[in-house]
Amino acid sequence: MALKNLPIFYLPYLEHPDPTIRRKSGLLPPSFASISNLGRTIKTPLFWAIGDDKDLTFSPIFYFDENHLYTAQYRQQFNKSYLILETGFTGGYKRISEIDSRTSGSRNHMFIKFENFSDILFGNTIFDFQVQRSSQENYLKINNISGELFKPDIEDLENKITLTSIGDNKKLAFSVSILEDLNESGNDKYEYLIPNIKYNFFSNTPNINYDFNSSFIHKKFSNSNDLNNDDQEQSKQTNILNLSSKEINFVNSGFQSFLKANITNINLNNKDVFGEKKDFDSQNYFTVAFDSKYPLINYKNKNSYSNITPRLFAKYTIGKTKNNFKTETYFDTSDLYSINRLNDQENFDKDLSIGYGIMWDKYNYYSSTNVVKQNFHIGQVIREKENQFLPSTSSLNNAMSDIVGTYTFNFNGRKNKNINKDLNVLSLFNQNFFSITYDFAMDNSLNEFNRNSLQFKAGNQFINFTNTYYEIRNHIGNTKFNETTTSILLSNNYYVSSTYRKNLDTNQSESASFSLNYENDCIRYSLSTDKSFYLDKDLKPDRKITFNIIIKPYGNEFAPDLSKFVD
Repeated sequence: MALKNLPIFYLPYLEHPDPTIRRKSGLLPPSFASISNLGRTIKTPLFWAIGDDKDLTFSPIFYFDENHLYTAQYRQQFNKSYLILETGFTGGYKRISEIDSRTSGSRNHMFIKFENFSDILFGNTIFDFQVQRSSQENYLKINNISGELFKPDIEDLENKITLTSIGDNKKLAFSVSILEDLNESGNDKYEYLIPNIKYNFFSNTPNINYDFNSSFIHKKFSNSNDLNNDDQEQSKQTNILNLSSKEINFVNSGFQSFLKANITNINLNNKDVFGEKKDFDSQNYFTVAFDSKYPLINYKNKNSYSNITPRLFAKYTIGKTKNNFKTETYFDTSDLYSINRLNDQENFDKDLSIGYGIMWDKYNYYSSTNVVKQNFHIGQVIREKENQFLPSTSSLNNAMSDIVGTYTFNFNGRKNKNINKDLNVLSLFNQNFFSITYDFAMDNSLNEFNRNSLQFKAGNQFINFTNTYYEIRNHIGNTKFNETTTSILLSNNYYVSSTYRKNLDTNQSESASFSLNYENDCIRYSLSTDKSFYLDKDLKPDRKITFNIIIKPYGNEFAPDLSKFVD
């Protein structure tokens, strides 16, 4: 408002970013939250368009009952590189004596990422510099801080420098890094990887395909289990050669067969490493495998396709298996026909083993918009003899493993024309769909199931529903939970969402959330309540209520993604 061209009073107004206009500085929509452990908060971000190639988002979070938190994100785009810096600081808790387990002192974090692209070495080269630092392990979780470079549930921090170069058939990666485990304390939390070099070369010939990988790593670390030596060092060089023949035909019998081989060489030099041989140690593995499948039924017409295919994968490995009996490694259908079922490039399951199974696939096209796809896969691994060094959770240590299987059913139906397809979240209601995914592991005696995982999804123009049931027992573990997520469309722009997770072993709730949302093509309003029920040091069961206003960018990648403030 102006009096004779003299401004005397200002009213706030809202502008939405558009690729056709210049970027502007200003206040971003605030958000309000009530967190049971920390009290009421208000977040008032400020966006500063420093230039066409750089900007700063300053986001102070004001606490009514605790010290305020100040966070900032700086971003800059260069010709062939970009930089992102995210940081924050708070004076810590005010009410230390009132609540158990709270610790004094300020908190801060610093995350930096710089990437540069060039055409040196093999032609496509990326230089990456990364810094990740948090002064206290639960600081990000408690304050629910998230950004473009991290989420509040981050468990490990990695500071590293990496150079990666990729050519037509080769790749080189060089890095030095320091890893910090936020769940450990003292020197045990750090691991130094200086340097870490990986080289990969692959080639396809008329008769054989092969790829070669070589890596070298030197690391320093500590181990609290070793009472005599705090500082430990290890140098490791690993060479891996994989070979696969072209398809072998048995006089047009229909069998699809391949010969495969793997040669792995691991050279270790240990200095006071707890549980390892002293000085130099070399480990060698050689695996030869025969992979064959035979389509028994293969039926096609203009509206459907189905087949039934038995498959057999026999392999023999020479080498020494490390003692991984207590390692938590699970086994499913994806491991049946793998040269390395342990998914560990430094350890193999030796001797003779055979993975066998049968696969069934079916596709039905009822119309151009209604499609049904089904798949069922079941199999087992048998061994020449038991190997008690293999992980017990996988059951691969037994002469006969668990019987594992998976079933999927997917129906994709017609599009709902009355829903605006431009809306990112509301696109959940754009299509009719229905799916079931079931994974299981059954004891080889067929007496009981050791793992059950069932996920059910359904949606149409009014509702979107997902339910996940997961259970492991016996040698695999002891976990059972159920999680349900539901979104209901109230009108073209209004919808509600809820998520509920329950531990079925203890019959206790683990988390629950509910939100009321309004959304169109440029803005989203959200009122949500969340509750968690975990305990971890100064983390306590928590309940919070949040109100957010989010401006949705039109697709320009170099713009602040405001959804990070709540997602």
